[in-house]
Amino acid sequence: MNSNLRTAVFIIISAVQISVIAGIIIGHESTVSAGKEYRFPTAPVDPYDIFQGRYLALGFRGLSQTTAKTNQFTEKQSVYALITEDSNGFALITNISATKTTAPCIRVKVQSAYQNRVTVAFPFDHYYLPEDSAKPAEMIYRDFTAQRRLDVYALVAVDASGNAILKDVYVKGEPILSFVKKHRNEYTNKKPW
Repeated sequence: MNSNLRTAVFIIISAVQISVIAGIIIGHESTVSAGKEYRFPTAPVDPYDIFQGRYLALGFRGLSQTTAKTNQFTEKQSVYALITEDSNGFALITNISATKTTAPCIRVKVQSAYQNRVTVAFPFDHYYLPEDSAKPAEMIYRDFTAQRRLDVYALVAVDASGNAILKDVYVKGEPILSFVKKHRNEYTNKKPW
């Protein structure tokens, strides 16, 4: 193979790789900038993964939905959770569908389907944090979610295709990292349990 042909093949392969990466980034940023924002109330979860770094493991209330036909759903199946906002402005699942609908929805995975109840897993259950903010953020998150307070929620952008991107976690109306900066001393030396 002559050097001109090798160079051309290298350039083509490089261009394809860059195009794929750019497509992923553009899709993500498109959802963040143009997607409708929903607030999801959170619940406590035990977070730790040595391979993924520091993060808050987000649990969510209302992940189950009653449906007439659970036999059409299987574990780990990709489905759509149809969502709406309740009277407090929080997102809630109204139905589960095997196919995309025109209603606002999120692409999710089925965790379980038993009797007439389907439970799903959201794709935005990890919120990554700087190392120095992780411990106080986890303490704050646990304190507030253990009390089942509505002032802790995940702000998620959802686009028309059902893609969902976690934008931030809020505590008392402000981003959790800002809240941590203001209240770090109250939570840094606090025992986790």
